[in-house]
Amino acid sequence: MFSLLVSREITATVNTWRIWVIGGVLVFSALAAPAVAAFTPQILHALAGSEFEALAATEPGPRDAYGQWVKNLVQMVLPVLIVTQASAVAGPVGNGTMHFLAVQPVTRGQIVAAGAVADTATVAATTVLATGVVWAGTGLAFSRAPAACLVWATLVWLAGALFFTAVARLASALCPSTGAAAGIGLVVFLVSAAAGFIDGAVRFTPVGCLSYPAGIAAGTASVGDAACAVAAALAGTVLATAAAMAAFSRRQL
Repeated sequence: MFSLLVSREITATVNTWRIWVIGGVLVFSALAAPAVAAFTPQILHALAGSEFEALAATEPGPRDAYGQWVKNLVQMVLPVLIVTQASAVAGPVGNGTMHFLAVQPVTRGQIVAAGAVADTATVAATTVLATGVVWAGTGLAFSRAPAACLVWATLVWLAGALFFTAVARLASALCPSTGAAAGIGLVVFLVSAAAGFIDGAVRFTPVGCLSYPAGIAAGTASVGDAACAVAAALAGTVLATAAAMAAFSRRQL
């Protein structure tokens, strides 16, 4: 029955606006990254003229494209994922769908877990697709595209994305409205982003999954540097999902 729930959640995502929003923003970010990196010198020269002539003369490369990709993931894609995940529980409760599922031979916790598995699969699959687009676009723009730093930077970000979406899912299980859940998720994200200057937070908490990808893409940080942050993000994802399951099991519909 659990596998049927997961299949239903994936089908619901694919057949609604969510897949277009998630996939659309990821693919757009992927297409934009190498283009912005390739044309940054011309853009700077056009906007600032001789004032930034030295900077504009710097030859861009694949790592510039990857850096732009990571920036897009953190600043544009992740907030969208948080907002869409805020409707994971509150949305079906509000429109009555959850009342139908609640009378099926499954527990409420299983309903939340199935949604988490389906959403994780959706985000992971679309991220893999978009990463391929970045790699191909970078190869076209710069005639070379090393894959390792791109893949590792994206995977570290993905670990963080799973954590922050799990927090939004927990908020959705606790809050009566999607808007409130989205607000909580975004506040947690913004506070975490602001904590990026604290070394301990970056090294040992999911905050590092927002900071290390840029360093990995630029070659100034390694995957090993981000190991503790990734472990913390994955552990936090499991704990937040378990808390969401428990919270929704006790929630009155």
